[in-house]
Amino acid sequence: MGRERVERIFTVGIAALGVAFGALLTLLAIPELDLYDFTRRHPLVVGLHHAHDDLNAAVGYDRWEPEHLSGTADELRALAVSYDNAATILEDAAAEIDHPVDENDRQSAVVAHRIVDGLEARVRDELRRERERLRLPLT
Repeated sequence: MGRERVERIFTVGIAALGVAFGALLTLLAIPELDLYDFTRRHPLVVGLHHAHDDLNAAVGYDRWEPEHLSGTADELRALAVSYDNAATILEDAAAEIDHPVDENDRQSAVVAHRIVDGLEARVRDELRRERERLRLPLT
């Protein structure tokens, strides 16, 4: 192999690594993917996110499919026991889920969705603020 060919292969290899690294950084920076979001592994956030998914499946895009809410209120009550600082809000959301399932009332499920969505966002923000206050690494 000639020296020029080795240099060309080396240059192409470095360019490919640069493109791959740039693509990786771009993917990591897309906020919708939340790849840097350390809060997604917190048990309270996981539980709230699961309830949020159930509520989206039940009332999202003007649909009403209450079967997606079976067990969701119980999961929120279990979180309320574990996280007493959020117990009242979690109990309110659970009650708003019980009502639509029992009474076939979509509007109460929409209220529960707003409660859970707002609480999930507040918990994530609080976890981020606490991490910044303690100067903890993002991992």
